[in-house]
Amino acid sequence: MDISRIVYLHQRFLEGTLSPDENVEWEGVVHSPEGDAAIKSLMQATWASITPENQQSLAERRAQRVFDRVLRKPVARTFRLWLAAAAALLLVATAAWLLLQNGRVPTQPELRVDNFSPGGNRATLTLADGRTIALSEAQAGIVVANGITYLDGSQVMENEELKMKNERAVLNSITTPKGGTYQVTLPDGSKVWLNAASTLRYPSRFADGERRVEIDGEAYFSVAKDTHAPFVVWSRDQRVDVLGTEFNINAYADEPAVKTTLVEGAVQIVNQQSKLVKRLRPGEQSIVRGSDTEKQPVDVTEYVSWRDGRFNFEGKSLPEVMRELERWYDFRVAYEGRIPEIEFYGGIQRSRNLAMVMTLLETNGIRYRMQGDSTLVLAMARTTPAPTERRND
Repeated sequence: MDISRIVYLHQRFLEGTLSPDENVEWEGVVHSPEGDAAIKSLMQATWASITPENQQSLAERRAQRVFDRVLRKPVARTFRLWLAAAAALLLVATAAWLLLQNGRVPTQPELRVDNFSPGGNRATLTLADGRTIALSEAQAGIVVANGITYLDGSQVMENEELKMKNERAVLNSITTPKGGTYQVTLPDGSKVWLNAASTLRYPSRFADGERRVEIDGEAYFSVAKDTHAPFVVWSRDQRVDVLGTEFNINAYADEPAVKTTLVEGAVQIVNQQSKLVKRLRPGEQSIVRGSDTEKQPVDVTEYVSWRDGRFNFEGKSLPEVMRELERWYDFRVAYEGRIPEIEFYGGIQRSRNLAMVMTLLETNGIRYRMQGDSTLVLAMARTTPAPTERRND
């Protein structure tokens, strides 16, 4: 079947005007490998004409109808989260709509109730005396030196406003809400990137021989080397000692373990309960659970991709994925019945809206509804999917 025929059937489907014979033909396209190949071919041919804005709004909602049909296809309980294919189907539906409407883009978008916007640059600075400052969303980070400035040099607070009567170093903090991220350059030049729902506590200046900070949540550290002043990060259940290095710490309170992933350099993990010490090399990760500390080799890109604006769901369970989405899109999640035992693969840009991300779950048998209190309720489809081979394409 040629592409023009697929575009024709798709348009008739959107309009609800398929004849009985055409409906059978359309179902065959959606559910057949040949149809899948043809749809991918159409996507590649029209990719250049599609902008990010065109991928959303009305055409995206209409594309959902295609996925509602695809949901009926058998899938495996352990499956490959085929993000590229899912995105391709959405793009094809959008492209077909735009092409057949002679390039006209809808001027009045139709938003889904669960179409939550992605997060952005959001944080609150809290000073030792209790004062709070809502940091600019137009800025990506702050620099703590003589006073506090944004990355572009504009002032957040003058140095004179920060001085204490006894000139001692004081503990300030910066907190990102759900859906927030921010960067901090510390007094020694070390850089910290905060993920959503995280707090960094740091001194207004580092005392001689000691550089100590505390983290709740998740942060990526790029530590300035200073052999005379070791850098120490305290978090839930552990202490990390470093000289100069880059690493990621995931220490959210709702995660079952604290994970430290080393990108370069060397760090030493000290378990606060057992005092067990583990030294990490680049490409290794420590996992602290209570008094236990494990070490394993990992692909570091899977654990630091958030800093580059991507979700990475590689090997994660549904609850793990949903906790990430909760923090970024600021909603709550609840489950109806058993929690599906699903292992995810792949990733997606964090700039996508929630509706796009949730479509990926729908195509694999996960139903959801958004309640008025911003609770996303998840449930498996009533019909248990039949086992099938994992897709590797």
